[in-house]
Amino acid sequence: MNRYNILYSVGEDEFVKELCRLLTSSQDYIENYSIDLIEANAIIDSQEFDRALREIAKIRQTLAQADYRLHDVMGLISARIQAENSSVNVAPPANAAKLNERLEEVKKNLQSLGMELSDSEIEKLLEGKND
Repeated sequence: MNRYNILYSVGEDEFVKELCRLLTSSQDYIENYSIDLIEANAIIDSQEFDRALREIAKIRQTLAQADYRLHDVMGLISARIQAENSSVNVAPPANAAKLNERLEEVKKNLQSLGMELSDSEIEKLLEGKND
């Protein structure tokens, strides 16, 4: 069976509903898997090995269908976590401009004293001193 990748987006208000839909679908396949295993055992007991191969192929396909849905669930959750983490880091601190101005001022003062320090060394000196 061929599979096609389809990209789609889910609104924030439908996110949990979509996850539950995919998990329920996966669960349905797993429930069929148990029934198919019982059938495969009976077929093997009757030594109908050609039929057993077909049944085992069907079982493997059922597992794959469940796994595809679980993979989609993981992908959606990962995308949500990534989006939440990136949105937290996007906005610079409110006082970033003030800190940069202060850093430049300190650099000029140090240079006028004949001292050369890197930005990271200056930042270490300024830690905890927000005046």
